Amino acid sequence: MQFMRPMQRPLADNRSGNLLNYENVRMALDDAGWQLCVSGSKAGSEPMLKIVQPDTTDFPDRNRHIVAMAFDGGEGNRDVDFTFALKAGVNDLAPLFRSWMPPDVEPLDRLLSLFGANEFLPLVKGLHRELVAATDGDRLGAVNAHRLAGLSGTLGFSALSESWRAMDAGGEDGQRLWRESRKVTVAIAHWLDGGA
Repeated sequence: MQFMRPMQRPLADNRSGNLLNYENVRMALDDAGWQLCVSGSKAGSEPMLKIVQPDTTDFPDRNRHIVAMAFDGGEGNRDVDFTFALKAGVNDLAPLFRSWMPPDVEPLDRLLSLFGANEFLPLVKGLHRELVAATDGDRLGAVNAHRLAGLSGTLGFSALSESWRAMDAGGEDGQRLWRESRKVTVAIAHWLDGGA
C-alpha cells in the first residue's frame, strides 16, 4: 500500500519517459514535493495509492481516504475511487491526483465557532451520512439532489453544491458528481476525526 500526503508545490514532469514502476513514481512525486510513504500491502491485492492528509498506516477506510488502484482497468470497482495506468507519465497523473484532493474545510471551522457544536455538528454529520449513502454503488440519482445542493452550499462546499444543483436540473456529469461527493465525504470524515 502506498500513502501520499499532498504538499504545496504542484506535481510536474521534470524527467523524461513513462512511470513504469513504483520507484519511478516515488522519485517523480518526491521531486514534485509530494510525500510517498510505503507500508505493507493487502495480501493478494494490486499495489495501491492512497491520498491522505494526516499520516496513517491503516487499510483505507473509504469514508476517510480517497483510494486509487494503480493498474489499468478496474472501472466499476466499488472499493476504489479511480484507476490509472502505471505507464502514464507524470503529466497525465498530476491533474488526476489534483482533481481528487479534498476541499478546504475552513468554512466548517468558521461555522462551528459561530453556531456551536450542538447546533452545527448534526448538519455536518447529516451531509456526511447522505453523501456516503449517495456514493454507495449507483445511488447518485436516488437522493434528493436539491436538498444536497443546498446543504453543501450552506456548509461551504461550493463545487459539490454546483454539481448537485446541476444534477437537480438534469445536466450533471455523473463522474464529476461522484468525485465531488467522495472528496467532501473524505474531507468531512477527516474534519470530524480531528477538527471537532
